[in-house]
Amino acid sequence: METIVEYFTTEFLQNALKNGLAIIIILVAGHIFSTVVIALIKKISKKASPKLAERKARTLSSIATSFARYAIDFLIAYSILIRLGFSQNSILAIVSVFGVAVGLGAQNFVKDIINGFFILLEDQYGVGDYIEIGTKTGVVENIGLRTTSVRNSDGALHIIPNSEIRVVSNFAHKFSRIIITIPISAEQNSDRVVGILREELLDAFKERDDLVTEPVVYNCERVSGKIIPVKILTDCTLGSKESEENYLRERINFRFVKEQIEIIPQ
Repeated sequence: METIVEYFTTEFLQNALKNGLAIIIILVAGHIFSTVVIALIKKISKKASPKLAERKARTLSSIATSFARYAIDFLIAYSILIRLGFSQNSILAIVSVFGVAVGLGAQNFVKDIINGFFILLEDQYGVGDYIEIGTKTGVVENIGLRTTSVRNSDGALHIIPNSEIRVVSNFAHKFSRIIITIPISAEQNSDRVVGILREELLDAFKERDDLVTEPVVYNCERVSGKIIPVKILTDCTLGSKESEENYLRERINFRFVKEQIEIIPQ
């Protein structure tokens, strides 16, 4: 009995302290190593930017960072198990069981990674692109091995599993396009209306930093006896399409009311 008590008060306690200290050192060293590797990836990405397109450099940096984190986490877990006395054969057995569990119960995890790989390989979209995935629209902030992060114009960050991405609409990687069609009464002088629009939109372009090209106004042909559609086309910065389009519509409506120009409701 005294021998057992002695073991728990001396040798067991000493082993626990040694293993606990070793695990803390492994975790701290792993964190430092992870920080250094990620910083190195970002540095290499910045140096590669002049040779690669900036968008591709950021995307590759995002993927490499995600992969590095998974690899370092695995090495940390492996080192801790070795320190706790597990043999390599035991660890391989654990990994095998985990692999079976993944195959049976975590198929989406594998699908996420495979789909993420093909998104990168096929260059479907990259960090900084303005895209639409299902009902979510916004700027791609991060592409990981499992998920894609998209931030919309309201600031909300949508994290979408790669396996759920079926159809992607990639609007542009430098700008978004605004197309506004205004149906006016055929009784109006269309040349006068187009002149007023060009004047008003030129002022808007000078005042709004998010409008990157001067708005173009097209005087379309009459589509019915009472309606003449006037089309406006301009480009804006990523993520600002909704707010800029709403601003232009409000400004046009205000000017039309002032000039007594009738807009036909659709």
